Amino acid sequence: MLWSASWLDTLPQCILIGLLAGEERLHLAFVLAAFLANFPQALASASLLMEYKAAPLKVLLAWSSIWLVSAGCAFLIGWVTPVDVAEGGSGTGKQIFAGIVAGLSGGAMIAYVSATMLPAAFERSQRNATLSGLLCTIGFVAALTMEVFAGPMGGDDL
Repeated sequence: MLWSASWLDTLPQCILIGLLAGEERLHLAFVLAAFLANFPQALASASLLMEYKAAPLKVLLAWSSIWLVSAGCAFLIGWVTPVDVAEGGSGTGKQIFAGIVAGLSGGAMIAYVSATMLPAAFERSQRNATLSGLLCTIGFVAALTMEVFAGPMGGDDL
């Protein structure tokens, strides 16, 4: 369940990173936000799997497969995406596609966090909803602060 939910969350992000890189609009803030969002998810999920006595090699291979395939996917999409998509009629369709992928990525992240990570955080905090909610809010504020001070997605080039 955790592994498949992580795929649902990761694939739209890697497609979006590839599209933005291909258009030369990838911003460091977006890459850092994706890292800050995905690293704790993977760490917490791996911790849960280890708690349920999953083999360490199996956990490492599961998360490594997600990393390798998503990095390859982002690279290939960035490589085949033309730089001048903002010009001409075909650019509009690609911009709409990028917006749809960005929406799917955000929705998948919210679904993954609310379905898997928040219940696990609630259990680990001895059913202290205030603590798990506070930590979730701090993470959201950190990502929002980075977006405000580093610029919007597609601002300065990476």
